[in-house]
Amino acid sequence: MSIHTELPTNVKPLVYDLSLEPNFTNFKVHGNVKIQLKVLEESNFITLNSYKIDIHDAHIIETTQYSNDITFNDSNQSVTFKFPHTQFHIDDLITIDINFTSTLNDSMDGFYYYQYKDQDKTKYVAVTQFEPIYTRTSFPCFDEPNFKAIFNISLITENHLTVLSNSDVKKIIPQENNKKITSFNPTPLISTYLLSFVIGELDYIESKEFHIPIRFYALKGNQQKGKFVLELTIKTLNYLENLFNLKYPLAKLDYVAIPGYLGAMENWGCIISSEIDAFIEEQDHENISLKQDIAETVIHELAHQWFGNLVTMDWWDGLWLNEGFATFMSWFISQKFHPDWKLNESYISKTIEVALNIDSLRSSHPVEIPINSSSDIDQIFDNITYCKGSALLTIVVNWLGEDVFFKGVSSYLNKFQYGTTKTLELWDALSKASGKDVVEVMNVWTKEVGFPLVTITENHETNSITLRQNRFLSTFDVTPQEDEIIYPIFLNLKTLNNDIDHSIIMNTKELEINLTGLGADLDFYKINSNHIGLYRTSYPSDRWDKLSQAARQGLLSIEDKIGLVGDAYSLSNAGYEKTSIFLNLIEGWSDEENFAVWNEILKKIEELQKNLLFEDEKVINGLDNFIKSLINDKIHSLGWIIQDSDSIDLKNLKTILFSTASNVNDPETIKWSFDTFEKYINGDTHAIHSTLKPIIFRTVAKHGDELQYNQLFKLYQDPSIPKDERKIILKTFGFFHNENLITRTLSIILDPTIVDKSDIRIPFQALRTHKSGILLTWSWLQQNWDKIVETIPSSFSLLGSIIKFSTSSFTSLDKIKEIELFFKDKDTKKFNKSLAQSYDLIKSKAKWIEREGKDVGDWLIENGFKK
Repeated sequence: MSIHTELPTNVKPLVYDLSLEPNFTNFKVHGNVKIQLKVLEESNFITLNSYKIDIHDAHIIETTQYSNDITFNDSNQSVTFKFPHTQFHIDDLITIDINFTSTLNDSMDGFYYYQYKDQDKTKYVAVTQFEPIYTRTSFPCFDEPNFKAIFNISLITENHLTVLSNSDVKKIIPQENNKKITSFNPTPLISTYLLSFVIGELDYIESKEFHIPIRFYALKGNQQKGKFVLELTIKTLNYLENLFNLKYPLAKLDYVAIPGYLGAMENWGCIISSEIDAFIEEQDHENISLKQDIAETVIHELAHQWFGNLVTMDWWDGLWLNEGFATFMSWFISQKFHPDWKLNESYISKTIEVALNIDSLRSSHPVEIPINSSSDIDQIFDNITYCKGSALLTIVVNWLGEDVFFKGVSSYLNKFQYGTTKTLELWDALSKASGKDVVEVMNVWTKEVGFPLVTITENHETNSITLRQNRFLSTFDVTPQEDEIIYPIFLNLKTLNNDIDHSIIMNTKELEINLTGLGADLDFYKINSNHIGLYRTSYPSDRWDKLSQAARQGLLSIEDKIGLVGDAYSLSNAGYEKTSIFLNLIEGWSDEENFAVWNEILKKIEELQKNLLFEDEKVINGLDNFIKSLINDKIHSLGWIIQDSDSIDLKNLKTILFSTASNVNDPETIKWSFDTFEKYINGDTHAIHSTLKPIIFRTVAKHGDELQYNQLFKLYQDPSIPKDERKIILKTFGFFHNENLITRTLSIILDPTIVDKSDIRIPFQALRTHKSGILLTWSWLQQNWDKIVETIPSSFSLLGSIIKFSTSSFTSLDKIKEIELFFKDKDTKKFNKSLAQSYDLIKSKAKWIEREGKDVGDWLIENGFKK
């Protein structure tokens, strides 16, 4: 199998012996690495990845020859050692020995430190975030996923510090000056981005209920907050071993929660996570939403131990193989463990709809995106890779069946364990397991961008429907060249007898289906039943009313209703339907009982509100009046006081209805929020239920002033406040509408003594929701650009997300010109995809306003909501 590499292929690594000594005073790392290499081509040089590392010397152990010609290439982030008096011969085994000094940085990537206070004493914890291409900043290496090798790792530290890596400890050797060398057993064959080092004052809880030790580590005193993660880890590992018919291969697994960490990382045998993604505080034991989020993260990282770690993508264009699969497994297993959470319903909104929304932009990209340079890699850690990748696997599971699908996955994992693969190998394994041509059907979906719109016309004389597929774009301007793709579409046709026909695959531009042959008629049918397929469906105008009625009659599943709302809104937002179609559809659903359906309705209405942010206040108020009429009966019949006896669904429904009522300035919810907030600030910690806290804080901010800001800021700076509450408050700062307070919030964002780098994007999530926040944030970004670029890392698209938050909420084409002018002379290669998405989003909203503004205003007047 050919391998994709940016490095020369004259040698390949076999074994690394790595020694690192980090210094918490000068934040330097003194290191030595010996790499045993196999020679594949006649040559006299060795090129590795190395970036911002001081190389002291390098020599070949077998010949004792030192390199006197060391060349650095910063654009490729590589170093070349030439040995002009030596010739490497094919199949030779040679060892390069390199002494170097790297940096223990504070940029949240590579090998970095986090500073924290413990009883007024400054302390540090050092951790790694090597994915995708930051191992090369820690030590010289072959930093590409296909260069798997064995690692013998030794870390030199002070005696009192806990030291962790991928493998279990081999031995600890005492040293002078109160130091020690911790040496670890050899790793299996592993890609460099999966290596892990953790050094700090940590403690752990442990379980021996699995066949290897499982430990949860955190800063001393916090380890008990990881009980939920520890128990879930054991349960998930057992499940995955049985599902894949493949044992977890390492001698231990550590799950490490670190403050200031960004998300979570699946390092083989040593998973690292932020505290917020791992801790259950005492007051949050009944917070199901928090447990769902943590479970999703934990299962995602554990699925990677097989899919990504044991079997790894050959190159970064196959990243979706890692992330799409892990995302799918997190939902799949969570639903198996907790059917009462009804995650199959929320999966539609949180994964499939998210994938469709981003993939409707012209700036989207294929799931398998060509990566021509390492600098492009950070930008593909996005919702196409994660959510669309997961959605495609859901389609395959629905097509093949769970048993056949996992039989194929097990075969794939067993065949390629400790190796690297491409997408084709997975499709081939599934084809062999099922006897179906998975390769032909799914290649289009992974290699092509976008998804189709299926437009239906009805013929009552012949009792048939004709379907036509075209590329869907949210800007309603598909070119003929963009419309050439034929997507294989699973139609999942549902008829009145409630049967779903899974057999029909549309792989042509147009298809006619005679319903008589299916024992059905035009009285009732629905395409894309349960909303599994990745496409939008446009029905004849009178069919929308019939489907709305069918929903009220119980003929549609919860997933169908969610999908119908998503389709109606997206079609009207893009210009394929009138917005009145969407408004008419949901107007009759005020008696809906299901949280997931309400959630989708209210999320889409919120998107409509965003389109109108800069429009006539009369239209905005009219839409608010419509929303009040929609939720009024339901919220006042249910109330918003969360009871212990409430089901999960009811708790969620009360929460979202209360949030919406507050958002449209319902006087009763505003007054109750202020009264409850005052009790909480005055010491009644039980005054606010944890699920309502973000909404109450937001309401107080939106209608509050400097008094409430100062009260929240004091709370935010209290070190005893749980991490999750601090993040809620940080976001709340962005909801204040007072311009002085917005400026104050923007002034603290880049101050690391107030806001952790990992939390920088949180206030922007609120600032982008209101007019003053949008305008002042854009001004702030322009005025502080140099400092922003210097402060905010580009890793994991963090810089790109800040730029998208700061620009994408505008609604006029003139703003695109203004933004383009500002970035005209800037280096945008690390965030050009985020910038392109902003332009697409603004353009879509601007065209909607031009096209639909009058339709919405007329509809609100006709229905009595606008005067």
